[in-house]
Amino acid sequence: MTGRLVWASLRYYQRWIRKAYYYDGFNGEKTGESGVWESVRPIRLKDILRFEPLPADADRCHNPQTKSLKMKTTSSQWMICAIFACSLAGSPLKSLAQETPVTNLVSLTTFDYDFDTGVGHNLRWNYGYKYDWGGEAPAHSYYFNTAFYDPDDWGFTNAMGQFYFDNAGYADFMIAYPGGGYGFGFGGGLNWTNDASIFTATNREDYIISFRARAEGLKAGVTTANGEFQVQFAAPDDTIQPPDANTDDDMLMQVNLNFSVSSNWQTFVFTLDQGGIADGKTEADFIAYRFQDCNPRFNVNFHQPEGGWDFDADNTFYLDDIRLEVVQKAPPPPPPPTVPVVMLEWNMDDKPGWGFYGGYNWSQNANLPIFTYNEADAGAGVGGSNGWSLRMDNSALASEPPQWAGGGMGGSGPVDYSLFSSGDLGDYLLTFDARAEGLEPATLNTSLALQVFLRAPDDTLEPADADEDDDLLVRLDFAVPAGTNWQTTSYTLRQGNAGIGSKANFTDHASKIHDMNMQFQIENANSLTTWGYDADNALIVDNIKLERLFVGCPPLSVAVSGENIVVTWADPATGSVKLQSATNVNGPFSEVVGASNPYATPISGAPKYFRTVWVPPTP
Repeated sequence: MTGRLVWASLRYYQRWIRKAYYYDGFNGEKTGESGVWESVRPIRLKDILRFEPLPADADRCHNPQTKSLKMKTTSSQWMICAIFACSLAGSPLKSLAQETPVTNLVSLTTFDYDFDTGVGHNLRWNYGYKYDWGGEAPAHSYYFNTAFYDPDDWGFTNAMGQFYFDNAGYADFMIAYPGGGYGFGFGGGLNWTNDASIFTATNREDYIISFRARAEGLKAGVTTANGEFQVQFAAPDDTIQPPDANTDDDMLMQVNLNFSVSSNWQTFVFTLDQGGIADGKTEADFIAYRFQDCNPRFNVNFHQPEGGWDFDADNTFYLDDIRLEVVQKAPPPPPPPTVPVVMLEWNMDDKPGWGFYGGYNWSQNANLPIFTYNEADAGAGVGGSNGWSLRMDNSALASEPPQWAGGGMGGSGPVDYSLFSSGDLGDYLLTFDARAEGLEPATLNTSLALQVFLRAPDDTLEPADADEDDDLLVRLDFAVPAGTNWQTTSYTLRQGNAGIGSKANFTDHASKIHDMNMQFQIENANSLTTWGYDADNALIVDNIKLERLFVGCPPLSVAVSGENIVVTWADPATGSVKLQSATNVNGPFSEVVGASNPYATPISGAPKYFRTVWVPPTP
C-alpha cells in the first residue's frame, strides 16, 4: 500500500472513532494497577447547573478545537486515539449517520429549591416596577413573589413566580389625561453558571426561549391578556467602546417577544429571531462582546393592561420554567479529566484561618442590625466541630423597617499562592458548608453572600497609583445557599460575578496573587419573612476549601513520518503519563513498555489503538 492510501484509511477510521466515542464527559475508573487512574470509560453527563439567587440589589453584571486530519497531523482526542496502520481493502466503510443538532442549556429558572442537593433554581435578583407618562401618577401597588406555591400544593413541590398589580387608580388617570399611559412589569437575572462561553451561536434563530404562564383576574368576556417578554443580554459597564458617562451595565441586545396569556397554563416557545431588537440596535454588540461576562436577564411588561384586566386589584400573572437554550450544531470536545490539588483549606479546627474581622453593618435608615462573629464557635460547625459564625440581632429594625440592611464578617488564612498558575478562573474550585439559624418557621432557606478578594503587589495594575497598597485584581461575588440543615456548595471561580476589578485582571496577573481574603454577609437583614425581628439569627460557615484543578490525561496527536506513525502527547501539569495500546478499540490495553514522547511505530505493523494513562505524582 502506498503512504497516501494508508493515510486515507487512517483519516476515515479516525473520523469513525471520533464519532463513535464522542461524549459529553468521562468518568474515571480505577484499574488493577496501584496508583494509576484511567479516564477511559465514557458516560454522558447530565446538565447540572448550579444557580443561586443573588441579593435583590445585585442588579449589575460586574462581573480544543478539533483539527482537520491532514498530512502530518490528526485530530487530538482528550482520552483515546485509534491508529490504523494497515490496508482495509475489501472492507467498505459504512455510511456515517448525520450529526443531529442538539441544544445546550444556557439558563433554567424554575423558582424552586432542591433541599436534597442544596441547589437553587431561582432568579439571581429580581424587581417589579410600573411606568406612566402624561399626568400625575395615581395610587397603585404591585408585588413580585419569586417563591409562590399554589394553595393546593401542600407538599411545596412546585414554586413559581407570581406578579400582582393593582391598577384601579388608573381608571380616572386615563380619563383625566387622555394623552397619558401606563404599564406594570417585573424582571430579574436568569439563573445560570456565569460562563459566557455557552453563547456559541451568533444567529438569533439559534437561541430558544420558553416559559410557562397563566393569568388570573381577567375581565369578564375576555379570554387573554397581552404581554411582552423581553430577553436581555448585558455586560459590564464600558464593555462597548467608547466609554459612556454612566456606570450602568451595557445592554448588548434586548429582544422583545409578544405573547397572549389565558387563565390556563400555556407553554410559550420562541426563537429570538421571532422578536424585535429594542432601542434601534442590531445583533452587532452581542456578537462582538457575548463572551465578555455577558449574562442573561429578562423583563415581562403589561402595557395598558386594562385591555385584558379590569381597573381593579385582582390582577395576577404566574410564570414558571423559564428556559434559554442555544442550538449546538457542532458539539464541543469532551473536557479532559481533572485532578484537584488543595491550595486553601480552613476548617476552623486543626486548619484555622487568621486575620478575622466582622461586626460591620449597614441600613437604609438609622435602624441598624447588630452583628457579632466568632471564627472558632465551639459546636457550631459540621458534626459539632468549630464553625465560623456570624450572628445577627435585627430587633432594632422592627420600629421602622429599612428598605435594605445587612452586615458581615471577613478573614483570611494559609494559601498556597504558587498554585495560582493558571489565568483561567475555571481551573479553581471553591467549596464550603453553610447553614442558617433563626429563620422564620415558614422559611426553610435563604441566600446570603460570599465575596472573594484577590490581590497582587502594588502597581501590578497600570497605570501606577499614588499609594503603596496591594492592587485588588478582582472581587468575585457568590451566592451562599443556607437553610436549617447543612448544605455543601461548590463553585468554580469563573462562576463568580466580578463586583470590583475584572476577571481580565485575574487572567493577566494570576501568577502575581499573594493575598486573598473572604467576606460572608447577610444582605437581607431587613426581611421580616426570612428572619423576623429578633436576636436568634446566624450564618454558620465551615470547611472552606479552594482547589486547583489540573488536567489529568493529556490529548494525543498522531502524524505520519516516513514509514512510521508517530504518537505524541502533552506533558501533564502534574504527574506523568503512560502510553498503552491494544489491537481492539475495547481493549484490553497494555502498557507500551519503554515508550517515550514521541513514540514511533511502523505503518506496516498490525492495527493499534493508543491511549494515555495519567499517573499521579508520588506523595
